[in-house]
Amino acid sequence: MPIDNARTDRLLRKMPAVLRQVRKDPTPNAVHLIRTTARRIEALIREACPDDEAAQRLAKPLRKLRKRAGQVRDLDVQLGTLRHLHLGRNVLHRRRMQDALEELRTRHAEKLVRSIDAKALAKLRRRIAAAAPALRRSDVIFDPLCLALDRFASLARAPGGINRETLHDFRTGAKRIRYIAEMAGTGEEAERVVHCLKRIQDAAGQWHDLTLVLETAERVLRHPEGSALVAALRNLDNAQFAQARKICLEARRDLLALAAQRKAQPMSTAAAAAGQTSVA
Repeated sequence: MPIDNARTDRLLRKMPAVLRQVRKDPTPNAVHLIRTTARRIEALIREACPDDEAAQRLAKPLRKLRKRAGQVRDLDVQLGTLRHLHLGRNVLHRRRMQDALEELRTRHAEKLVRSIDAKALAKLRRRIAAAAPALRRSDVIFDPLCLALDRFASLARAPGGINRETLHDFRTGAKRIRYIAEMAGTGEEAERVVHCLKRIQDAAGQWHDLTLVLETAERVLRHPEGSALVAALRNLDNAQFAQARKICLEARRDLLALAAQRKAQPMSTAAAAAGQTSVA
């Protein structure tokens, strides 16, 4: 199953468009699109053409943009999580947290917008044009789905299992693997793998978002140990972790089963698949 070049082309066109949108209005969705689009292009560079100079020159500004957008995105996530929590009478502490987060969000969003000036945008377009041929090369033997399943099997074998200390790293590993699996396009098998990886990402991400809100509450509020808001957040954190762990274990089981099925394919089928892995 080769890399889907139509998807690659869409990503390369999407990046400048998203940056223009953020320059006009850095909404939470637009900021999030910077991160996800940059990550997908970076995954392509890392896996399909890690030694290409033009591709590496593109990767550098993408990383900077992604990290700067990440500072805004983390605050957007906390604000969204805080707004949707039903915490009874904890209105005063909620308001204090919202004010602190919104102030930080404004400052980081302004820095992000300033970094996307006309000169930076033009330079990025040139680097995208220079890197595009390498990202669409026809001489790369590469099966994204096989690589994704192999990487996940390695992730699942990591020591420590899935607990509070390892869940976030497990999620970020699954997210990177998901971006590799997405390179295969929209076939049935690819969609099953991406769906399982997204379950991990979403469930563990919701728990991680809540932990960020809890950490902010403990930092911002003057007496967190006596705060009903902090107590409620800690209870929710425990429940959310248990749910996230359950979903991640189920998805891990399903992905390992898919990996085993692929390895058990008859040699003739595997050979036929290998013959189709050149990037068109």
